[in-house]
Amino acid sequence: MKEVLSQITNLSDKEGWLTFSYLLSEMKRAGARSLVLTLLPLLHLCQEGKISIMQDDIFSEILIHRLSAAEMKQGEEDDRE
Repeated sequence: MKEVLSQITNLSDKEGWLTFSYLLSEMKRAGARSLVLTLLPLLHLCQEGKISIMQDDIFSEILIHRLSAAEMKQGEEDDRE
């Protein structure tokens, strides 16, 4: 998970966005096993409130957003309510 979060931090644009396909290509991963080994940590990071993941339509590009410290704190506060 740390490797994936580090790659997201390094590869995202100044607003914290990148695509799943770009992340896979930059991590030099291909194939179904590699896809799963990248997707599972993403889901855990999302559950922990460190990133958000969006997809507009089925089979469309997956967008990943690295949350700032303020966004993470806001998410924690929202969870408590």
